[in-house]
Amino acid sequence: MGKLEFIVLSYLDVHHNCMVNTVSMNVIVLERNHVTKLLESVKVAAKMDGMERSVPSKHMLILLKVNYKQTSIYGIKGTTVFHNGTCEKMNISMASDKAVDGNFDPGITHKSCASTDWEKYPYWQVMFDKPYTISQLRIYNRMGNNRKRLYGFKVSVGSSLCFQSQGYEYDKDVIHIKCSKQLTANSVRISLDGDRRMLTLCEVEVLQCVPGFYGEMCKKRCELCEGSECDQVTGRCEKGCIIGYYVPYGSQKCTECISGNFGRNCTKSCHCSLTCNHINGSCPGDCHAGYTGSNCQEECEVGRFGSNCTGTCHCINNKKCDRITGKCSDGCSAGYTGSFCQKKCPNGSFGHNCNESCHCSVACNRINGSCPGECDNGYTGFKCQKECEVGRFGRNCKRTCHCIDNESCNRVNGSCEGGCSDGYLGFDCQEECPNGSLGHNCNESCHCSVACNRINGSCPGECDNGYTGFKCQKECSSGSFGHSCIKDCHCSLTCDHVHGSCPGDCDAGYSGSSCQEECEGDKFGVNCIDICHCVDNKKCDRRNGTCPNGCAAGYEGDNCQQECSNDRFGLGCNVSCRCSEKCNNINGSCPGTCDEGYHGFNCQKEKSAQSILVFVLVPLLLFILLIIGLVTAIWYWKFRGKRPIAKRDQKIRKIPENKYAGAIPEDTAHLCEEIQLNETESIYVNIANTSFKSNLQKYVSEKKQEVEPFNDEFLRLPKTLPLPYTEATKPENTKKNRYKTILPYDHSRVRLQPDEISSSDYINANFISNQRYIACQGPTQNTVTDFWRMVWQLKCNTIVMLTDIVENGKMKCIQYWPDEESIESFGTIKVTHINTRSHATYIHRSFTISKSGGHQNERWTIDHFFFSKWPDHGIPQYTEDILEFRNTVRFREGTTSSLVVHCSAGVGRTGTYICIDILLNEMLSGEAIDVLACVTKLREERMHMVQKRIQLEFIYDVLVENILTGDYDIDVNNIPREFSRITETDHSTRVSILEHQFQDVIKQVEVRDTNLALKEGEIEGEYANLNMSGVFIDGSSCEKEFLLTKSPKRNGALEFLMCMRKRGYLNIVAFDSSEETPTYLPRTLNETVKIGPYLLELINVEDKDVCIHSVLKVECDNKSRIEEFEINHFQVTIWADGNYPSSAEILKLSDILSAHQNEQFNKKIAVHCSDKFHKSGLLCIIHILKDAITSQSVINIVRLVRLIKKIEPNIIPDCESYAFIWKVAEYIQNESSLYSNFVQ
Repeated sequence: MGKLEFIVLSYLDVHHNCMVNTVSMNVIVLERNHVTKLLESVKVAAKMDGMERSVPSKHMLILLKVNYKQTSIYGIKGTTVFHNGTCEKMNISMASDKAVDGNFDPGITHKSCASTDWEKYPYWQVMFDKPYTISQLRIYNRMGNNRKRLYGFKVSVGSSLCFQSQGYEYDKDVIHIKCSKQLTANSVRISLDGDRRMLTLCEVEVLQCVPGFYGEMCKKRCELCEGSECDQVTGRCEKGCIIGYYVPYGSQKCTECISGNFGRNCTKSCHCSLTCNHINGSCPGDCHAGYTGSNCQEECEVGRFGSNCTGTCHCINNKKCDRITGKCSDGCSAGYTGSFCQKKCPNGSFGHNCNESCHCSVACNRINGSCPGECDNGYTGFKCQKECEVGRFGRNCKRTCHCIDNESCNRVNGSCEGGCSDGYLGFDCQEECPNGSLGHNCNESCHCSVACNRINGSCPGECDNGYTGFKCQKECSSGSFGHSCIKDCHCSLTCDHVHGSCPGDCDAGYSGSSCQEECEGDKFGVNCIDICHCVDNKKCDRRNGTCPNGCAAGYEGDNCQQECSNDRFGLGCNVSCRCSEKCNNINGSCPGTCDEGYHGFNCQKEKSAQSILVFVLVPLLLFILLIIGLVTAIWYWKFRGKRPIAKRDQKIRKIPENKYAGAIPEDTAHLCEEIQLNETESIYVNIANTSFKSNLQKYVSEKKQEVEPFNDEFLRLPKTLPLPYTEATKPENTKKNRYKTILPYDHSRVRLQPDEISSSDYINANFISNQRYIACQGPTQNTVTDFWRMVWQLKCNTIVMLTDIVENGKMKCIQYWPDEESIESFGTIKVTHINTRSHATYIHRSFTISKSGGHQNERWTIDHFFFSKWPDHGIPQYTEDILEFRNTVRFREGTTSSLVVHCSAGVGRTGTYICIDILLNEMLSGEAIDVLACVTKLREERMHMVQKRIQLEFIYDVLVENILTGDYDIDVNNIPREFSRITETDHSTRVSILEHQFQDVIKQVEVRDTNLALKEGEIEGEYANLNMSGVFIDGSSCEKEFLLTKSPKRNGALEFLMCMRKRGYLNIVAFDSSEETPTYLPRTLNETVKIGPYLLELINVEDKDVCIHSVLKVECDNKSRIEEFEINHFQVTIWADGNYPSSAEILKLSDILSAHQNEQFNKKIAVHCSDKFHKSGLLCIIHILKDAITSQSVINIVRLVRLIKKIEPNIIPDCESYAFIWKVAEYIQNESSLYSNFVQ
C-alpha cells in the first residue's frame, strides 16, 4: 500500500433517509480498491445526471472517523437539524449535512446538496471535536445557471479568514480553496455577505496532508526531511534535513552538501582525490595524502604516508615521517636516499646515505651490503670487500691465472701482460688448446686419436689416420694412407695420406671415392667404367677385362671390347651376316632386307620351294583364326555375365618351353626367366573356393596367421615370362626406359603414331585387359612429350598417379604438368592446368589438352588423380583409403577411353591398383574371382606386375574390406530413405539393420596402434622429456587434419601447448564443461596466463551460441628469440549433459570450424575432451561426412566409421553413437541446398 497524500475531515455516514450528526466510530483507513469504488460511484452518479466530473485517481483518500461530536448547522434561526442523536424534523430535504455525506452529485433536484433559503448573511459550518491545522478545502458546486449564487463567498477557519472570493470561482464545478496561511481551529465556516442570499453546497471537503506531504493538494513530498516531517504549506523540515543535506542561509529547503563536505548538516570534510559521496563520505578514487579508510577519514599510522597511506617511511632510527609527504626531519635510514627518503640505493652502493660501495655479481643488500650471489670479478669475502690474492682472479677469486713464467694476471679479467703459458690461449688465457693443437699460443698441431697433451703434444692413444711416429707428427709415405699408414692406395696419382682419396682416376680394377672398391659384376678397368663381354656372362679380369673362356656373342679382341665387323656376328664373330645393311653384332638381326636367297629373323635360312607355299597358306590360316577369334569374343561378351571368368581351383595353363622360341633375340634371352615346373606339377591360383565371400574371408583370415602371409602363392606366380620385348632394347629406345629391367612386351606395348615432333612409336607403356587400362612408367625428362602424345592420340581423359615426384630423396617421376592456372606445351601438345583440389589421401587436378596446328578446335578435359598415401615398395596403411580413392575415380563422368595408371616403374603399385580394380568390377557383377589368375594375366601383358608379396596381401585385404563394406555405397540423395530402412526393426529378430551393421561390421575391426607420442629429440631444452598421447585423423582438407587428445590437467597444460605448437595445431576445440575451463585459458579479456615458456593473453571473445570463440595471443620464449602466434579456441557449450545435441547444433559447430578453416592457411584442428574421444571423435566424423555429402555423389558411411574406429575404438563406443551419425547425415541431405551453397 502506498502512502496517502491527504485526509478528508468532513465526511459523514448516511443511514437510509435519516441523517445523523452525532456518531461514535473507530479510525478506518480505506484501501486503494475501496477508494476506487467510491470514486467510481461518484462518476456513475455524475453520468446519470448527464455530466462528467474529473476526479484525480492518483490521490488516495482517507476517511478519518474518530470519537467526537461533529455538528453541522445552517445559519438560519430556529433550524437545528440534529440534537441528541435523534431526527426531529423530516420535512427538510436540503439539510446542512448533505454537504458532508460523501455524495458528490451536483444535481440540486436529486436532493444531494445542502442549501439555505433566501436569508441575510447565510452560512454553513462544520464543527470538529478538537482543533486541526487547516489550509486547504474543496467545494463541489451545484450545476446549472444558479451556481453564481456563490459569488463573493468567504471561508473561515475558526475566527480567522481563510479565503475571500474576488472573481468567478463560483463558476467552477469544483472550487479548490487554499488558505493564505495555515490556520488552527475546530470549525470551518462558509458564508455569504448580503441581505438576501442563498447558500448552496453539494459537498465540502476539508483537507489535511498526511505526514510526508505538503503543498497544494499535498502533491509534494518531504523527501529530504528527517522523519519525512515538514510544514504542510511551506515544506520546511521541522526536525532538520536527512544526512547529506543542509538548509542554506536564507532558504527553507534542504540542499545537497557542497563538494568537499558530507554527513549530517554537511559538517564533515572529505579527504578524497575525487568528489566524495555527500551522505557517507565514501571516495570513488584514492584518499588524499595522509588519509586512508573506506571514507578517507583515518589518518596514516606511524611509519606510513601518502595517498591511502600506501607509502612507507624510511627515516633514521624508525622515526615518524610527515604523513603527507613522507619527509624525514632527521635524515634517511640505511639503504635509502633522496629528499623524502624513498629512493633506494643504486646498484653498487649501500649504507647510510648510500655512501658505501659493494662488489657483488647481483645487487647487494642496500642496507648492510651483503651479497645474495657471488662477488664481482676480483673480489671475495663475506661482503665481497677483499681483493683477490696473487695467482687468482675472477668472481669470488675462484679462477687460476695461466700467464707465461707464472706471472700475476689481472685480478678482474685474468689477462696476462706477457702472454699465456703453454697450452692456453685467449684474452684471459683460460681457453685450453683445442684437440689437435698444443704449445705456446697453441700454434703446434698434434695428430692423435684422442686429445694430446696440450703442453708437450704427447699422445695417450694411437695416431690419427695418415700419421705415424712417436708424437704422430710424420705423414704416411706415398702409396699408403689411413690408420698407422697400413692401407695401400690404388690411385693413378698420389692419394691423400689421411683418407686415401684420389686426385685423379683410380687404378684399373678399382673404383669409389678412395679407390678401395674392387670392380664388381661385369665391370672392369679404370674407375670400373668398362663393361665385360664374356661368354655365359662370366666375370672378366677386373683390371684388363680379359675373359677366361672367351668373348660373348657379338664381341672379339683381347678383352672382348670390339664388336664384330660389319659382315660378322654371333659367338666368336664366326657367323656371316646375310643383310643388305649392317646386321646386329649379337644375333645377326637385319634392320633392312635379307640378301637374296635368305630369309628369317636373322636372314640365316635359305629359301626353298616350300617357302612359297608357306607365304600363301600361312596368311590364309591366320585369317581363318582371326574370324574364329572374333566369333568367340562376341559370344564371350554376350554371355560373360552368366558364368564366372575364373574358377577357384582352375589351373593356369602351363606355357610350353618353346612357345616363343625363335621370337626372342639371343641378346635379350638372358633377361627372361621361364617358369620352372616339373612335368607333374600345376599352379593352383588359390587353395580356397572364392566363389563365396565367406570362404574368401575365412581363407584370408587363415593366411594372415602365417609369418609371411601369401608367400607361397606369391612364389608360384610367374616372374618374367618368355615374351619378346625387342623394341624396348633398341639403342634409340633404351634411354626412354627409366629402369633397365622394366620393359614393355612387344605384343601389348602402346604404339605411338608419328607426328611433327617425332617419328618414333616407342613409349614404355602396355595395354592391359583389352585396352581398358594403360600401365606405364612415370614420365622422365626424355619421355614427357611422348607421354602427352600418347594421351592425345588415344584420347585419354583420366590419369591415376600412384607415386610422388620425390620419395626417400630419390626422383621417381618428373612433374609432367604445368603449375595451377598455367599453360605449358609439350611438343605440339598444349596442357592447361585449370584447378586443384586437395584431399587427405589424394589430390584431384583438372587439365585441358589441345594441339597446335590442324587440331586447334579439338580439346577436352583430363582428370588427374594423385593418390598420396602409397609408399614405394609398400602398401597404404588403410584399405578404406584405396577403396574410397577408387570410388572417386570410378564415379567420374565422361570416361570413354583407356585409364592411364602409372607409378615410378609402372609395375608394383600400378599392377596392384589395376588388379584391385579388375577384381572389384568382377565382384560387383557377381562373377567368381581368382586373384592369382588375375595377377598372372597382368604379368602376361606387362612384366613384374604386382611386384611384392605385401602387395599381393594388400589385394586380398582390399577384397575382404569390400566384402564387408562394399554393399553400403549409397547415392547421397538416398540417405534419408536408407536411414529409414535400416532403422526398422526386424520383428523376427527384434534387431534393426543398423544394429546389425554396428555389431557385425563396425565393431569387429582390427585396431591399429596410431597413438602419437612426443618423444625426446622432438622438443629441445629443459622440457625435452615431456610427452602426451593422442590420435591423428585425416580429414577432407588435409592429412592429419584432426588431433584428438584428452583434456590436459593442470600439470599437463605445458606439454599440451608444446605439442600444439610443435605439430601446428593452432585451432583448438574443447569439450570441457563451463565449470571445467581449461587451465591454459585465461578467464577474462586481456588476462594473461603463464605456463612454462608460454605467455597466453585473451585478446578477443565471441559467443556463437554453440561455442565460445576465444582468440589467444601467445608468446613463446625460445631463449634465442621470442616467437609470437595466435590460437583460436572454441569452448563447446552444447552437449554439456549426457544427451546428444540436435543435428542443427552440431552442424552449426562444424560450420563455424569450416568457415574458420577457409579463412586461414592452417586448417589443422585439435579436439580435446575428458570422455575417451567419444564427443571429439563424433565431431570429426560429422565434419568429414558433411564435406563428403556436399562434394560427392556416392558415399559409404559404414566404411568411414570403420576406418575411424580402427584408429581409435573409443570414438564410436555403441550403436547409439552410430545412429547419431546417420541422423546427422539425414539432416545434412535434407538441407542439401544450404550445404551446396557452403561448398560453392
